[in-house]
Amino acid sequence: MTMLDDAPPQDGPGPVRHPLLRCVDDIRSALKDVEGIDPLFAPVQVKREVLIELTRAIDQAEALRMSVMANSHDVAEADGARSVGSWLAPHTRNTPATEQAAEHLACDLNLHYPILADAITRGDANLAQAKLIVRCLNELRRLEDMTPEVLVQAEEHLVGECPNFDPSGIKNLSDRILEVIDPDGFDDAELKKLETELRKARAEARLSMRKRGDGSTDIRARVPDSLAVRLKTILDAYTSPRHEANSAGSPPGSPGSVGDRSLGNLADGAISSRYRDPDTGERLPRERLLGEALCAFLEGQDPNRLPKHGGMATTLVITTEFDTLTQQLGIGTLPDGSRLAASDVRRLACTAQILPAVLGGDSAVLDLGSSRRLFSVEQRLALARAHPSCQAAGCSIPSTWCEAHHRTAWSQGGPTDLANGMLLCSFHHQRIHDDAYRVKHLANGDVRFNKRT
Repeated sequence: MTMLDDAPPQDGPGPVRHPLLRCVDDIRSALKDVEGIDPLFAPVQVKREVLIELTRAIDQAEALRMSVMANSHDVAEADGARSVGSWLAPHTRNTPATEQAAEHLACDLNLHYPILADAITRGDANLAQAKLIVRCLNELRRLEDMTPEVLVQAEEHLVGECPNFDPSGIKNLSDRILEVIDPDGFDDAELKKLETELRKARAEARLSMRKRGDGSTDIRARVPDSLAVRLKTILDAYTSPRHEANSAGSPPGSPGSVGDRSLGNLADGAISSRYRDPDTGERLPRERLLGEALCAFLEGQDPNRLPKHGGMATTLVITTEFDTLTQQLGIGTLPDGSRLAASDVRRLACTAQILPAVLGGDSAVLDLGSSRRLFSVEQRLALARAHPSCQAAGCSIPSTWCEAHHRTAWSQGGPTDLANGMLLCSFHHQRIHDDAYRVKHLANGDVRFNKRT
């Protein structure tokens, strides 16, 4: 292509404008021509054609933009930017992530997939289809023994099907592409592909929680598909209107049970009365039912079957006044400082999985003297309630991850009593037994370490 922008000035109206810039000028001019035209009064057939053709034109314009992006590294270099996307974002008031994603797609199309790039330019494939095809082809390229010939066949086949399938159809075709174009090598390649996907899915597993400040928490998670299907199956069992019939007679440990109680029986008290809004009588949306099912599932878990934390089953400690339980007043406090209404405290206190730390009520024996060496579960819970984190000054490791330590060693006559106990994370538990460190006991029960010189 002739770089007309660099041509010397000519007599007459001035230098010839580059074709790419003339294209931008024409688009803007065409848009300006329709400013002020209200689509409300356009004929139905005109609206039909505009919606279809304008959508195609937008994809074609984006294809042109990405082609320019893929060949504009000199722009980023000239302005000292990391990439074209990061350079473009502030100029377009877009996010860097959005522009960088477009740049990555543009580079893939420009360097590896010219057939697909031409199809987008012609309007035979849209960007949603292109993203799925590029993802599929990139995965194939990473497979061992993948030949360029097979890769081109895959690209040609998928591009050829774009006029016939929407993105979901293209995704299905992509998942089975080797079965179509290379049936002899399909089994081995498919196995390697699935194993690669599983490793990638596990490496990208994430879960985050963000308190909203209104008594609720947003939970976002990314897990492998197999685990998502497993969770969905469990929640479906909670929300099924036929849970009683489906779960009747389910043996302990069966797919329809949690512990020795069926999911259906758990759902009876948890959500069966919530299929319809109590105020309007309208049926609740499925998202709400799944949310209720997740709550019921978490509350119904048997902590004795969960991993041990510090020698005891995972246990939620709720601190509350004794009158809260007996007079239906007051609040309860969770280990992270969150507060619960008294009704929630009483409901949770009814389950075997919740151990309330009731102030003023009868407590378990907390002082065991020298009769045993290890601290009991009740002692650990009492220590954790008093010290929610590791008792090394400045350490924020949760107490549930800590180890119980005798202030005066048991071997030296120190009793296994609450007053002689403290919780330390594994790192600081090693430090307190290391002669290279001095240990200072603070008034609040914490300890501070100083290395000997």
